[in-house]
Amino acid sequence: MLLLFALPMPLYGWSGTIDLHEIWWKTVTETTVPNLLNPDNVSLASMYAKWLGIGALSATLATVSALVLMIGAAIVFVRRRLVSAPEGLEGSLLLLLIPLLSPQGWDYVLLIATPAIIYLANYHDLLPARWRALTVVARGVPPPKWLDRPPEIPVVKAVGAGHLRELRYEYTEETANPAYRMFLS
Repeated sequence: MLLLFALPMPLYGWSGTIDLHEIWWKTVTETTVPNLLNPDNVSLASMYAKWLGIGALSATLATVSALVLMIGAAIVFVRRRLVSAPEGLEGSLLLLLIPLLSPQGWDYVLLIATPAIIYLANYHDLLPARWRALTVVARGVPPPKWLDRPPEIPVVKAVGAGHLRELRYEYTEETANPAYRMFLS
């Protein structure tokens, strides 16, 4: 671990490395609390701070929730022998936990949880009945109001039959745009 702190030394020198770590620590500790109320922050700490305000109660609940999630992850790793190929599940779980456990977990970081969603969708029929039901319920739970975005910034765009016909449109050399045809010749 100490070796990791020394990695910047060849580039910055001894005092430069110490300055680098001090500045990093100052940046992390001074920007965390103000960013908890940012609408794009999806961390556990942010969730409780938005619901209850920044304070000891929200920090305690975030810590307890984080511990519960980490214990759940540990259980998954301990029980890995029960799954024929546990690497995908374990990796997906860890990727999902990153934005939830980091106090500055931005919503776009949830994209790294895509493998977890794919696993749930692809192997839904293989889940035990209890987990299958929980997955279906989780899909139908509406998001909390604080996640609502202004209507002018839609997350999902409604599509009509015309949009679907476009997807079916056969893309051939004859239908390609003129710039593409020039490139082919």
